Amino acid sequence: MGIKISESGSSIYQVLQKCYSSPVKFGVWLLAAMCALGQTGLQEAVALTRQGRYAEARRVLSGVGEPEEARQKIAFHRLKAAIASGLKEAPAAAEEMRAALRLSPADTSLLAGTAVAELEAGQFPEAVVAYQEAIRLAPENELYRIALATTLIQHQAFEAVIEMLKASPKSAKLRVLLGLAHYGHGDNAEALESLEEAVAADPKLESAKQCLAGIALESAKAPARKTIDVLCAWDKTVCAALELRRAREESNTALEKQAVGVLKQQDSAVAHCALGRAYEWRNQMKDAEGQMENCVRLDPTPQHHYVLALIYRKLGKIEQARRELEFRSQALRRISDEATLSLNALAAFQRQN
Repeated sequence: MGIKISESGSSIYQVLQKCYSSPVKFGVWLLAAMCALGQTGLQEAVALTRQGRYAEARRVLSGVGEPEEARQKIAFHRLKAAIASGLKEAPAAAEEMRAALRLSPADTSLLAGTAVAELEAGQFPEAVVAYQEAIRLAPENELYRIALATTLIQHQAFEAVIEMLKASPKSAKLRVLLGLAHYGHGDNAEALESLEEAVAADPKLESAKQCLAGIALESAKAPARKTIDVLCAWDKTVCAALELRRAREESNTALEKQAVGVLKQQDSAVAHCALGRAYEWRNQMKDAEGQMENCVRLDPTPQHHYVLALIYRKLGKIEQARRELEFRSQALRRISDEATLSLNALAAFQRQN
């Protein structure tokens, strides 16, 4: 299974980063139960941890014994995990969370917190198992399913996400993740359909529209009328960018003029990138140059570096074109490195199951 990269360098990573972030944060899970710590020294360590003074918190905690009561003992290990995480000692944080979990193995919040800590430590297989157990114990809590789906998408296990989400009730948020999994798997039509369903299920869910726009704008051709209509009801700049693409495909000069007029009034990456391509299509290379330079400044993706390099080359600016292609190569190498780490983690998990 390979990472999805087009000729110009777009990928699932870029769409995911722009439109969706996991709602599960490490600190939330770690600090949630610390009020259970009643001793003065422990309370001081908690206060220092909340202030981000982790080294001081560890010094205070070093003089405090582990509590005897089970609830306080769990909170004690969670506090030690928070301190280790703050000091960038991710493996130690994960081990402390596992110590807390051993005291209450059916606690789904501990399972989720342990999974997040394990992910920060690069322990993907262990994190997946923890999330799966949380889902088994609390199937009605979609937060755990969301967290697992996000983790699997980030590690390119697209088929696993599709299988899991097709077999479960799908809220708008889960439909967004299903759409991203389809996109990563190369199923663009299914991806757009899932995201449109997410918008219909919850019109206020911004991530659904952002992901739908991200995929539509990354596509080589204009999306279907239905998709354009959904996005036009949401954002006029995205709408104009897509209408501009449709105008070119249909040779509709009136629609093109209207879309360009809207985009000229906006100062955003979407507007500058769309205008840069439009002027390139018209062979207005100086105008295209200025717009794509702004586009790359605001959104330096491999694809945008590639387009700017083409424009520079057409203008005879060979050195600038070479520089943009090198920037593109550097960005693609970063994506490739991320993909390699993800696939290695996925392969390790698959060997264990």
